[in-house]
Amino acid sequence: MRKQLLLLCTILLIAVGNNSASQAPSQGKDIYRPVATIKDIMVTMVDPSADYMWEAISTQISPAGIVQRRPQSDKEWTELRKQTLLLIEATNLLSMPGRPVTKAGEKSKNPPIELEPEQIEVLLGRDWAGWVNLSQGLRDVAVQALVAVDARDVSGFLDAGARIDQACENCHVKYWYPSTKR
Repeated sequence: MRKQLLLLCTILLIAVGNNSASQAPSQGKDIYRPVATIKDIMVTMVDPSADYMWEAISTQISPAGIVQRRPQSDKEWTELRKQTLLLIEATNLLSMPGRPVTKAGEKSKNPPIELEPEQIEVLLGRDWAGWVNLSQGLRDVAVQALVAVDARDVSGFLDAGARIDQACENCHVKYWYPSTKR
């Protein structure tokens, strides 16, 4: 987790450090200087944060019985809040223009199911507004999860968690593996 936060802080510091205080977005200059790829953000921020969130409040049923996981202490709730914030802010990084899908030359690890990075780049280029809309849709449901965390509302968090899963899947079926039958 510290590595994820360090990566996020580094990206933010680079973006802020390379931007003069007097430069306004309305000047038309590109103020973003992405370092991480979309895949980097997914692997280091989105996936680990979402996994943490889904595992923090869950019900597991096995032959041994039912195990319900819930944050019990202030420390556990604080960690869940951190992971939720990380997911929220990762969606903003995904929406930044000029960010490549992967490093140059990188290939899909599962080509029969997943599109190649170049194909995803084409889809994003054709439908940037759709990509941003889906990224921000993930942000919106993650914000609902944050509200539930702050209220320590387990039921509200579980509802938001299901919507987070759906938001992720909505994007995946459009840009990652669109030809796969659901």
